[in-house]
Amino acid sequence: GYAGQFYAVLATDPLLRDPATTGLLDNPTYRATRILFPAAGWLLAGGDAATAPRMYQFVVWTLGVALVLLVALWLRESGRSAWWATPLVVGAGMVASQVRSLTDAAAVGLIVAALWAYQRGKMAVSIALLTAAALGRETSLLATAAVAFVELRSRRPARAVLFFTIPLLPLVAWKGYLWRLLHASANVFYVFDVPFAWVPAKLSRM
Repeated sequence: GYAGQFYAVLATDPLLRDPATTGLLDNPTYRATRILFPAAGWLLAGGDAATAPRMYQFVVWTLGVALVLLVALWLRESGRSAWWATPLVVGAGMVASQVRSLTDAAAVGLIVAALWAYQRGKMAVSIALLTAAALGRETSLLATAAVAFVELRSRRPARAVLFFTIPLLPLVAWKGYLWRLLHASANVFYVFDVPFAWVPAKLSRM
């Protein structure tokens, strides 16, 4: 299987109430961290497990398309040609994400929307979108850190703290839920995995 299948499984039981669900995941604590899009699919399906995987696909595909459209709109508003967004459609990351129903393009779509709102001074909207992106893919915290850095550089420390902590707290709370649910206390760092902690091991195998 591939990652998209695991997230589709999560869409049938996002709270992991059925023990059989975790048995279908290669790494439950890791896969279930990215809960936003499977949960959205479950909600759109009205809790129907048979329909939820398709609704999950609908969510990630729609946000992937929205990413391209938003970039095109942003370019046009900046006085540039919207056609510069076209390469995104055929980029390897976008194609892989859409074909395999991954969370990547959907999370990036939320990040771009957050940055678009941030540029327009809509701080609350931007923070909400960054929070959603972090729950969709924890590596989205890089974007929150970047915005927080810009705020610090602009001598707005209070806003920097808000941009960094608010998206982080729901993710930590959700990870705590998974920790208790899956009884994974034997290895805290495995449950509260650090983004990109897998990179050294991956490179060594390559």
